[in-house]
Amino acid sequence: SVSGFSLTPANGTVAVAAPPGFLVSAAGGTEYASLLSVPYTNGNLSTTTISVKFIPASVQLYTGAITFSLGGSQVQTLPVDGNSLRVPEGSLTAKATWALLNSQAPVDSGNIYSENQSLINLSGISYNSTFGGISGWQRAATTSYLPTLSDTSKYIEYKTAPQAGSSFLVNSVSLNVLGGGSSNGRCAVYYSLDNFVSSTPLGTAAYNSSTYAATLTSPIVLLNTSTAGLTGQQIATFSPTIVVKNGQTLSIRLFAWCTSASKYFTSKNMCISGTTSLDTVSSTSVGGTAPSAPQRPVSYRLFQNYPNPFNPVTTIRFDLPERSSIALEIFDLMGKRITVAAEGSWPAGSYSIRFNAERLSSSIYIYKLTTDRGVLFQKMLLIK
Repeated sequence: SVSGFSLTPANGTVAVAAPPGFLVSAAGGTEYASLLSVPYTNGNLSTTTISVKFIPASVQLYTGAITFSLGGSQVQTLPVDGNSLRVPEGSLTAKATWALLNSQAPVDSGNIYSENQSLINLSGISYNSTFGGISGWQRAATTSYLPTLSDTSKYIEYKTAPQAGSSFLVNSVSLNVLGGGSSNGRCAVYYSLDNFVSSTPLGTAAYNSSTYAATLTSPIVLLNTSTAGLTGQQIATFSPTIVVKNGQTLSIRLFAWCTSASKYFTSKNMCISGTTSLDTVSSTSVGGTAPSAPQRPVSYRLFQNYPNPFNPVTTIRFDLPERSSIALEIFDLMGKRITVAAEGSWPAGSYSIRFNAERLSSSIYIYKLTTDRGVLFQKMLLIK
């Protein structure tokens, strides 16, 4: 913030200048420029908040100072610095993680959104349980004895999807699994892109120096939780190649059962990871007139979300007239950043981002689009 008193002349302006690589704003961070003029009257400058934005033009360390001048003379400086890193274009790393320490909620990074873990027809749920000398397990009773899995109505499910306009290449799925007091536990792992109208075994898992297909006929054999010397290495790791297209949702289900008696199935640290990329659309025609290319937007625009009010999913649209680094961020009314809904270097075009507020409370939220040319804001109302 900047303020002043007993300034001469009695009426004038204070010039605020940013060094290369930075912009400044006195309009609440909505309009940025390299040079600002902050007016004052009667010799007094009311407290004015100056926002600073880092806009590197190349990969390097930027250092400098914001200068404050009155009547052509510099009266104060404020050192600033920033270090820019190159973000690869074309794809972004994305990961959904369900730690399961005390809730079923996921943590997303990258251009994806995920749902809470679902436990279907399973009872006895507890968190942060200790088995085999290892803490942090989520416990669920299988409640059934089955020589083989013939009842697929009991399962644990995880769902994740790319944000609108993107696709998600999944190349790794891993989780910690453990049997509850018995070596007779079994676990099969399947995935689907159509909500299990059809499904496919996830693949072969490397599991405690052995491999298991993790199918209904060749499941993962769970270790006994009472086995001595467990060191947390009971991790099943799959390396599939699953392309989740724009508009699709990846569902992964764990089917657990026991071959001798009702026991517990315990798990933690479910992780789905890969890369996301913007979808490209191509078209061809046979005879007639070839379809025309979509019109490029003429300005940067951030539209009102729709629907609004919403519960819990809404769509945020924005236009880019040229390639730009972007960050679409969601904030609460206290200014705390909730999530980054989209980011990266995006080509010119019109985009729609699906935002899922399932884990948020009813309130007004702010969404902010930062581009190479400035910052845009809108408000949205979540009502549950």
